[in-house]
Amino acid sequence: GVKSIGLNAFCDCKSLKSVVIPEGVTSIGTNAFFGCESLKSVVIPEGDVVISAGAFFGCRSLTSVEIPKGVTSIGWGTFFKCTSLKSVVIPEGVSSIEEGTFDGCTSLESILITDGITRIGANVFARCESLESIVIPEGVESIGLNAFNGCKNLNVIIFPDNYFNEERTMESEKDRLGIPDGTKLVTKSEFSTMCTSIKEIYSGENRFIGKDGKGETKFAGQVLLLCEISK
Repeated sequence: GVKSIGLNAFCDCKSLKSVVIPEGVTSIGTNAFFGCESLKSVVIPEGDVVISAGAFFGCRSLTSVEIPKGVTSIGWGTFFKCTSLKSVVIPEGVSSIEEGTFDGCTSLESILITDGITRIGANVFARCESLESIVIPEGVESIGLNAFNGCKNLNVIIFPDNYFNEERTMESEKDRLGIPDGTKLVTKSEFSTMCTSIKEIYSGENRFIGKDGKGETKFAGQVLLLCEISK
């Protein structure tokens, strides 16, 4: 059976609409589906799979992708400029998200990063203009330059309690990571405290009401989900 999908295998196949990668494949090569502009869905089998750099670069019709357990590596720029991509789950087993993986995914609204990630590369979420919130899991040791540059609607980033220290402060990281003005940076413990103060959610209005009755602008969106994740 097929064990790998090679370098540039389906590059610029502009009419390709869906792909089911068969079981037994252990490698999706560099730029394998580069520029497949009509590709809407991809099924990746469970198992020990390496997704190489630029594998789905510029697949601008791709709306969602389920990265199954067993994927061990996601290469540089894998989903670069997948402008229709709305949601992604990074499974356990992946240890790093490489540079520019989701750069230019302007429709990305939701990303769940499970435990096991230790490194988030430079520009990983740059220009993800629809992303409103993100939880950085325990175990992340480093985040690359400009990881959140151009995320103009990003309301809150929740960091692990041990992420900040005397040298790596919230203020220094805000500048280094390109985090927009107005984005709240909180630790997991701080956010848990906020969760306990929530009185009411107004759906669709992107805000929550605290005990004082004052609206915290642009903070709700996924706040209930975030409260569950960050327990």
